[in-house]
Amino acid sequence: MDKVLVWALSVMFGAMSVIIFMQVVWRYVLQSPLSWSEELARYLFVWVSFLGSVTAARRGNHIGMEMLRDKFPGAGKNLLRLVSNLICVLFFVLTAYCTVGVAPRMWNQFSPALEISMFYPYLGIAVGSAFMALIYANEAMKNIATLRGGEQ
Repeated sequence: MDKVLVWALSVMFGAMSVIIFMQVVWRYVLQSPLSWSEELARYLFVWVSFLGSVTAARRGNHIGMEMLRDKFPGAGKNLLRLVSNLICVLFFVLTAYCTVGVAPRMWNQFSPALEISMFYPYLGIAVGSAFMALIYANEAMKNIATLRGGEQ
């Protein structure tokens, strides 16, 4: 699944780059700006940000406070990781839940230039948050297993 996600992110980021380049050329060279380019680039950015965060979470590349964690002995490090992962799960579940509550109301609201339902940009937030909640829940389960097993 990680390879599919990275491929999709690459396509979206590439499309976003091409669209922004086109907007610059059309605006400053051809003196005829595209009406839809900024909007589409913005929505692609939302999807790239949240799905990219999923990839970063899966690889363990999110910001951490290693300096604080390193002050604790072995079991303390695992306990701190567990607490951190549980906070992340709570945050992303709450974000996904709130976004899923708002997204259906956006179904009948349309973007000005593209005239697409605003449901789709909001969906990126919900999907990314749900996947991150699952990833951090999995990490928390690993922390619990490590704490029960006495591993450091």
